[in-house]
Parts: sequence; C-alpha cells; structure tokens
Amino acid sequence: MRKKTVFCVLLVLVSIGAGFASADAAGKIVWRAQSSYPAGLPQLYAPAAHFAKLVSKMTGGQLVVKMHPGGSIVPSKQIFDAVSSGTLDLGCTWS
Repeated sequence: MRKKTVFCVLLVLVSIGAGFASADAAGKIVWRAQSSYPAGLPQLYAPAAHFAKLVSKMTGGQLVVKMHPGGSIVPSKQIFDAVSSGTLDLGCTWS
C-alpha cells in the first residue's frame, strides 16, 4: 500500500511539473479525477477518495483532487482514454 501511495504522489508531482493542471483565480490547482468504481463500494472507492485527501493535505491545499465516483463523468472502462484526451486530469483504477 505504501508503494502505491508513493507512486501516486510522484505521479502527481511529475504531472504538475509537466503542466497538466489548470489553476483557478487563487492559484490553487484543481484536478478532475474519477475512480472506476462507484462510491457505493467502499473497499474500492475509499482508497481513491483517501488519496485525494492526502494530496490536498500534503500540498497545503495548493493541489486539490476532486474525486468523482465511477461513471459520473465517463464510463468506467473509458477512464484511460479520458485522461489521454484531457477530459480527466487523473484516473484511479485498481487491478
């Protein structure tokens, strides 16, 4: 679990450096993210929501990951394509 968290945080930092984020008027960066699982499955959705909270905490609120449950923006099986096309800034899925 710790390796996944470290990997995800590094991925976030690399993406910020590459300029894949949008900033609002206050300079806060807000990412649209979606899990592939619905919020009704706490064992699968909860880690994604927890990750979003950790990112906000670790960045002092400068980076906010707005996590959405599966299917709310794009169908769950299209998350990779949505991130590739820029519809989503971050996708969370587990295998």
